[in-house]
Amino acid sequence: MSQTKSTGSPRPAQTKNDTVQTVLKIVGLIACVFFFIVGIKMLSSSFKLFGKGFAESILTSTASPYVGLFVGILSTALVQSSSTTTSVVVGMVAGDVLTLTTAIPIIMGANIGTTVTNSLVSMGHMTQSDEFKRAFSAATVHDFFNLLAVCILFPLELLTGFLAKSAEFLTRVFQGAGGMELADPLSKAIKPVVKLIMSGLGNQKWFCLIGAIAITIIMLIVIVKLLRSLMLNKIKMFFDQYLFRNWGLAMGVGFIITVGVQSSSITTSLVIPLAAAGALTLRQIFPYTMGANVGTTMTAILAALATPDKPVALTVAFAHLLFNISGILIVWPFPKIREIPIKCAEWLADESVKRRWVPVVFIITIFFLIPLILVFTTPKREAESSEPNSKRTDSVVTTTGSDSMVILMTEWAQAFSIAEPEIKVQINGGGSRNGFAAILENTARIASASRKINPEEQLEFMKKFGKEPQEHVVCLDGLSIYVNETNPVESLSFLQLKQIYTGKITNWSQLGGPDRPVLAYSRENSSGTYEYFRKKVMEGADYAPRTQYITGTAGVVEAVRNSPGAIGFGGAAYARTIKVLAVKKSKEDKPLLPTPETVTSNRYPLTRELFLYVIPGDDQNNIDTFVEWIMGPEGKRIVSDVGYFPLP
Repeated sequence: MSQTKSTGSPRPAQTKNDTVQTVLKIVGLIACVFFFIVGIKMLSSSFKLFGKGFAESILTSTASPYVGLFVGILSTALVQSSSTTTSVVVGMVAGDVLTLTTAIPIIMGANIGTTVTNSLVSMGHMTQSDEFKRAFSAATVHDFFNLLAVCILFPLELLTGFLAKSAEFLTRVFQGAGGMELADPLSKAIKPVVKLIMSGLGNQKWFCLIGAIAITIIMLIVIVKLLRSLMLNKIKMFFDQYLFRNWGLAMGVGFIITVGVQSSSITTSLVIPLAAAGALTLRQIFPYTMGANVGTTMTAILAALATPDKPVALTVAFAHLLFNISGILIVWPFPKIREIPIKCAEWLADESVKRRWVPVVFIITIFFLIPLILVFTTPKREAESSEPNSKRTDSVVTTTGSDSMVILMTEWAQAFSIAEPEIKVQINGGGSRNGFAAILENTARIASASRKINPEEQLEFMKKFGKEPQEHVVCLDGLSIYVNETNPVESLSFLQLKQIYTGKITNWSQLGGPDRPVLAYSRENSSGTYEYFRKKVMEGADYAPRTQYITGTAGVVEAVRNSPGAIGFGGAAYARTIKVLAVKKSKEDKPLLPTPETVTSNRYPLTRELFLYVIPGDDQNNIDTFVEWIMGPEGKRIVSDVGYFPLP
């Protein structure tokens, strides 16, 4: 009986099954990468639930470049987004709350803070020593590069100001050249999924954070397993021959992916599972992360070029670009310097494998502990923002209160320090309610407020001091309604505003605008502006649950600027870089914009007074001198320059 010898060739059915399995694995890999990015985005959104308000509040307290550097690290690490930090900084520079000199160190710090995301992602491999060693070194090489760049460029910028000067020069050259808003299909696909998952978790910050970590870790594990099953050697060969063949290509890949996904955190996190699986080496990933640093600045530059009436945004964007390019030029061409981030990352990864507590301590110390200590212990410049200090001398007057008035109070304090150098004025924001609380707690002498003191607060003052505080009306404001520049709507009535903020109007088409959902932004509930708007426009009704609350008017302006369907409200001083709607009290009235004529004549329906409240004390002479000065000609001039309205 004859026997057929096996030739070793696969049977057709087996080949077909292998092909189907390979296709299914590739589809599964793509799906896992998608949900891996969902996990990263959700992680960022969850951190914002914990820390965004705090991050924005410390940004508004920045006065020194030294403090600014660590504020940038801390605020970005808290919200897991350098773009959020940059957006708030742009708004603050535009509103003259920060100078460009102070803003640039914050941007440097944001570059360091944003790398915390891929460091956290790499922790998902801790149970597998070899994978974790490769993943953690791939994550921290980005950390060490940014730290090295800051160590070199920060003192150089303080000495020469070369980044600020170069950015201002480029702004003059390119302003008006035209730009564009980059399409972001990935974000459009991911955002609804993130919102759906977080809504399913009740938007509870702890549930959302745990869910984000679980999704990210599970996807990491599955991605690594799929990569290995898909013939890892062939994948590695493809990377070696094409995408990561040399440092220039690797840098270009990092740049292009970041421009495409508009997030350096996503770009750098995507290579962590590839590094863990052994598909990419540390030396291939290093230039890739540098390309990601440059790519993350392009969205802001192109958007700023498209809005030539906002040169501040372009200047800050150019400063960010120049910092990243300068970092590459001073590190990459020199082999000995280039080896520093690589050796540091390899050493830290080795130590982390030996002692599993090392990476946890590293992340907490670099991104949170050191910045927290330095931000809150470093003395801030007088006549600008600082933490309240209960140990006052007779020559220091501390004010706390309205964020709407921070820009005005800071300008007053700076000019007053020249006129009366022996009296120092320290400025804090935090909201009108917190201003009254600061006087009651003896941590401030003056409360700035964008609304009148209420009966309950007056009663607290009577209990504490046996008298009500002195009230000084210092200027007028026309509370402004902000919308995105692309919104064709020109005016709204009180009723329409109430219906927007109570959730009865949810689409701009209901107001004669485009078919676009309304995204309502408000100040937080400690704000006098929040309370004034609720009482004056909403007639005491509650804000709709979908309303998004933001600390600081500059943050509201920036949020509205970046969202086509957004609406917000705040002081007229912050309205110079945003579209403002005309307002009418009733349907029959003529809609009016907040102008010097309409506000000082009280015809603008959202005209309000801005206040200072004082309890007399031992330093009353200093306070009286300050109040008299701001009510005088120089104080009134500053009111107009800032964008508010002097008393008639």
